[in-house]
Amino acid sequence: MLDKVLEKFGFSLSGVNCLPYGSGLINNTWKISDNENEFILQRINDKIFKTPEDIATNIRLLADYLSEHHPDYFFVQPFKSNEGFELVITDDGTFRVFPYVKNSNTINVVEKPAQAYEAAKQFAKFTKVLSGLDASKLKITLPDFHNLPLRYQQFEAVLKTGNPERIIQSKDLIDFIQQQKSIVDEFENGKQHFKIRVTHHDT
Repeated sequence: MLDKVLEKFGFSLSGVNCLPYGSGLINNTWKISDNENEFILQRINDKIFKTPEDIATNIRLLADYLSEHHPDYFFVQPFKSNEGFELVITDDGTFRVFPYVKNSNTINVVEKPAQAYEAAKQFAKFTKVLSGLDASKLKITLPDFHNLPLRYQQFEAVLKTGNPERIIQSKDLIDFIQQQKSIVDEFENGKQHFKIRVTHHDT
């Protein structure tokens, strides 16, 4: 399945080792070893991201802005295919390739405060260096994903139509969420005063 994709990204199949990598929940990921070089290959889940090309457009906008305004900021960019595109589309899906960051690792569950601090620091730095980019230029890749009032409406709807047994089991959590309703109201009333910024939505 991957041979055609790897060829389109310029890899020589005779010297490539390709193995599943990581524990991502949405996209399929492989680590490619090509002699002394290592890369990450991803298949974008197009059932979740309906327009993967919008993701590529957003990354290119960020990369171009950072290259001009913050060239020292470490930003991992995808490679281009032999045809000059950042995505390769085949019958098996939509693929992209990134350089592998050596000595990197992913922490799925925070084990100590210093890890949480470092993650928050890097998310904040990402937002800061991109604060000058006009966020209206970016494509919306997951409509309403961060629509807080909509999410609360969905929550209330499920309380009326959901599994009664699970609702009873979740009573403490449901009560806690309902006690936070004022956050939704404050957000809705105040969002017209917010500056629209580039953020990393894994937060």
